[in-house]
Amino acid sequence: MGAALTGAGTIDLLGVGLDGSVVLGECKLRANPEIRRAVVGQLFAYASALWGMPLAEFERSVSGRLGRPLVDIAAEQAGSDAWDPAAAELLGLSL
Repeated sequence: MGAALTGAGTIDLLGVGLDGSVVLGECKLRANPEIRRAVVGQLFAYASALWGMPLAEFERSVSGRLGRPLVDIAAEQAGSDAWDPAAAELLGLSL
């Protein structure tokens, strides 16, 4: 799903794991070194915006895009209504 971040643009792909991990994806049509650098730069900008974002704001943004609460979707996927997003680490970075 695409998600808008204030001041950082729109993330092409945003995944949220049941453990609270966040995966960012950026799609481009051309493959060359300049595009790769631009994509990495965009991903760092998105990660930076997410890093400073309060959890409640992140949940509102994602839930609004999904049309229903992120917590409800995560609880369904986990098979339990006891999923607690506050207990999860929100963002790690791997390149």
